[in-house]
Amino acid sequence: MLVGCTEREPRVSRYLQVQRDGHSLGMHSTSRCANALGTTMVIIDSYDTAIELLEKRASKYSCRPVSVLACDVMGWDCIFVLNPYSDAWKERRRLFARYFRSSGHSDAASVTAVHIPQVNEFVHRFLLDLNETPGEVYGLVRHMIGSLAISLAYGLPVQRRRDELIEFVDSIARLVGTLVTPGKAIVDVVPALNYIPGSIPIPLTKVAIPVPGMGWKRYAKSLRWMATKFKMEGYERAVKGFPRALRVSVLHLRLML
Repeated sequence: MLVGCTEREPRVSRYLQVQRDGHSLGMHSTSRCANALGTTMVIIDSYDTAIELLEKRASKYSCRPVSVLACDVMGWDCIFVLNPYSDAWKERRRLFARYFRSSGHSDAASVTAVHIPQVNEFVHRFLLDLNETPGEVYGLVRHMIGSLAISLAYGLPVQRRRDELIEFVDSIARLVGTLVTPGKAIVDVVPALNYIPGSIPIPLTKVAIPVPGMGWKRYAKSLRWMATKFKMEGYERAVKGFPRALRVSVLHLRLML
């Protein structure tokens, strides 16, 4: 019965279904509340109401959803865009905004934005590569974005084609993008499932019995090494390259400390 009721939840064009349900029940409020498998959802059906609650009263009403699968099980809590609002999140955002605001911003540090020269360089590289291989535009765009991110974060030189670190980061971006898709993982709908083990070890042996229905957890834990490598690979390369690095900036030093 519990699982069967979830079929009533709309999977496409949810906002239209919510509007129709509200009108059929005689509800004309600009905000509604629903509950699915213990998860409370607030639906705001008005731009003005959304601005009033989520912008003007952001400290009270705004937060960021957390993916239990991506952050708690697989270890991707190191990516600050996946974290909820907190003091640590605010500090990372403040650092990001300080060095990446547009040059016209009133912040004094923005006039020395570290990313402008490197953006120009990698865009020029992209245009040259696109002129040579116009049929690979999608791959070239992904490579340009990855190259820029690695260069800005760690000051590392990157290869114009088939850079090992960029290909690894690109595979991670695809994986994490899939993991955080709403409704993709049952544990994000029912967070209590995270406390059920993926397998039960048999005493005095090296054998473990898989728990039925917990294949997602065994799969997630088998990929946890990717989060560890993601956090350490660029850092270790940057530390080794500091004596001869050409692009060590204040931003890199702040990020590495």
